[in-house]
This record gives sequence, structure tokens and C-alpha cells, in this order.
Amino acid sequence: MKHTTILMCGITLATSCQSSPTDITTRHFSLPAPSIADAQVMPDKLLFSTQEMQSDLQRTYAAALNANGDIIAAKARYNAALQRVQIVGTLPEPMLMLGGFLAPVETRNGPMDFKVGITQRFPWQSRLDSMTEQQRYSAQSLAAVVVDKQLQVRQQLTEMWSKRILLDRKIALTQTQVKVMRHIEDLVMVQFQSGRTSQSKVLRTQLATTKLQDKVFSLMAAATLLESKMSAASNADINNIDWASQDYPLDDLTTRDFSSYPVRPRLLRLEMEMKAAAAAVKVADLANIPDLNIGVDYTMIGDGNPSMATSGDDAIGIQLSFALPIGNRPYAAISLQAKQMQQALRFKLLQATRNLDAEIENSLTLGDDAQRRIVLYREKLIPRAESTLEATLQAFISSQASLQDVLDASTLILEYQIQLETAHSDVCTARATIAGAILITD
Repeated sequence: MKHTTILMCGITLATSCQSSPTDITTRHFSLPAPSIADAQVMPDKLLFSTQEMQSDLQRTYAAALNANGDIIAAKARYNAALQRVQIVGTLPEPMLMLGGFLAPVETRNGPMDFKVGITQRFPWQSRLDSMTEQQRYSAQSLAAVVVDKQLQVRQQLTEMWSKRILLDRKIALTQTQVKVMRHIEDLVMVQFQSGRTSQSKVLRTQLATTKLQDKVFSLMAAATLLESKMSAASNADINNIDWASQDYPLDDLTTRDFSSYPVRPRLLRLEMEMKAAAAAVKVADLANIPDLNIGVDYTMIGDGNPSMATSGDDAIGIQLSFALPIGNRPYAAISLQAKQMQQALRFKLLQATRNLDAEIENSLTLGDDAQRRIVLYREKLIPRAESTLEATLQAFISSQASLQDVLDASTLILEYQIQLETAHSDVCTARATIAGAILITD
């Protein structure tokens, strides 16, 4: 009876990897990101319909979009930049002047009592337009930052989600191995009591079982820590998620050509900053054109010579003034500074494009390698190890194989199963990196 139990447990362990889902049909969720070019204030909260949140990961991500501090801060900076667009395009406030005289100033019309005036500065309209354009592009670059932060959070959650599923699979596989080891331990104990084996083999089997149990506890502790990180990133309650029913996300992201997904927020932010720098060059080139100041003065005149017809009439004056660009300001340096900043952003964008292309290509390579390992373990190594374990168990029952042979064969099955699940997780991690760099939506 003991031999039959060991055989059945060994077959269960050998075939348990086949119960792990391999044909996954999970759809990657859409990103509720705002349009980068619409120049609209982003809401503090995003509303989601039930249809948009069909999985636990989608619900967790939706919570993160409304609670993650990095995203909220990026939204606030973007909304503040939108207000700046309105500020720079307006005229300066007019200046009101009130004046008096310590001693009356006599004129032919009478003494001047006091004066009041108002002055308005009119900046060069082309410079105002360029400043507005600069701030608009700056705001759009901050909108790209919001989308980039959303993608980073999605990548972070997806990677942690994948690792949490992997930990759950490891725990399940190791617990199955513990059951097999306990049955083997019972058999060895029976053989020891009948004098057919030594006490060292009993202790060795017990030690192997204890190590596996300790590994289960370590995996559970790692799972708890990972759930805490996910909760911190999303501010969502994930304690009641059934991880055994979860599938690895982003399984449908299998394309190698991302030309149909042109929006890369990380690069788009630099593109908008470069456009803002181009507008700043226009502002700098117009810095030597002076602003025009127009003022109107009203002077109250007291009673003067009664014989004069205009005696006592108040005076109204008009003033026109502007700065003289005679070289006190280094206009050439101002223009050169703006052009150098534009050039710096151009090379920064070029290098960022290279880095991102390399990152995506690297992720594709890692994903391909993980797919190769999936095929290797699922179609070759695990089936062969299953056959080896079954044959070893049969030989052990007929006393033609040693206890160490059984332990080695069962341990090898566990290792291959864990490697298969690790490969699935690695594929997801590679795809999460791509989805964290490119705006991919359903």
C-alpha cells in the first residue's frame, strides 16, 4: 500500500505542471490616459465603468491611477503649467501714478496742485506669441510626463503581479513535493523499523522534508512582502485575491513591430521640450525689440489769473516711452544661451531614442529567450523527467532503485516545473518593459 501511495504521489507531482495554464487568453488592459495635445485640465479622479475593469489587475491599476502620489503630483504640475499658458500671453498690469508738490508750481494757467496718471506697457506681440507657444509646449511635455508616470506604474504593477503569480505557483509545486516527501519518509520509517534500512536514511529523508517545508514558509513570506509593495503602489486592497486563478498578464502582446504604436511618452516629453526651446529661441531673438509704454497724465490746476480765458484749466498729457537697446543687455548671449539649450535637448532626445530602442530590443530578446525555455521545459525536459520519475518509482517498488534515485528524480521534476513558471514570468516582465515605454491601448 505504501509503494502504491508513493507511485501515485510521484505521478501527481510529475503531471502537476500540466495543470498550470499555458494557453492564456488574457487581454492587456487599456490605459485611461489623457490626450497629450488637448490642453485640458486633468481631473483629480478618473471614473471607470465595470466593463473597463474585468480583472483584479485592472481594478488594482485603476486604483493606482487615482491614488499613486507620483501620478497625482505629475497631474498637478501639468495643471499648473496650463495656467502659466494663460499668464504669459496677457498684458502687464497698468501702472497708476499719484503725485503732489511740496510747493505749488506756478504756471500761466495757475498753480499745479497734484497730478494723477496711468501707464500701460505693451510688449512686442511676436514676443508674447512666442512666450505663449513656449509655455504651451512646456505644458504638453508635462502632459507626456503624466502619461509616462501612468505607464511606469502599469509596468511596476505588471511585474509585481507576475512575480506574485510565480510565487503562488512555486508554493503550490513545493507543497506537492512536501506531500511526496512525507510519504517517502513514512516508507523509510517502516523499512527502518523492520531493520531493512539505516537510521541515517531516515534522518536524511526527514531533513529533506524539513527543508522543503522551510522553503514554503520563505516563499509565503516573500509573497506577503510583495503584496505590501503592490498595496503601497496602488493603495488598493489585494489581500483577498485568488492568485491560483490569476493568469500572467500581457500574454497577447506578441508583436515585434511597434511601428503602429508611435506614442512613446518618454520621448514625446523631450520632443515637446525641444519645441518649447525653439520657441524660447524666438523669444531671445526678439529680446532687443523694446516694449512700448503709453501713459496719460492728468494735472489739476488751481485758480490763476482771472484775466486769462484758460486760467484754472486742468492739463492732460500723453507719454510715449520705450527702452533703448544700446548694448547694456548682452542680447547676443541671451540668444546663444537659448540656442545652446535647444541643441542640448536635441542631442538628449537623440540619445534617449537610442536608449529606448535598445531597451525595447533587449526586452524582445529576453522575451524570445524565455519563450525558448518555455518550449524546452514544457515539450522536452518535463516529459522526459516525468518518464524518468515514473520508471524510477517502479524500480524502487521492485527494489531495483535506491531511495536517492527517487529523491533525485522527484527533485528534478520540481526544479523543471519551477523553471517553466519562471520562464512564463520572464516573458511577462519583458513585455511589461515594452508596455511601460510605448502607449499601447486596446
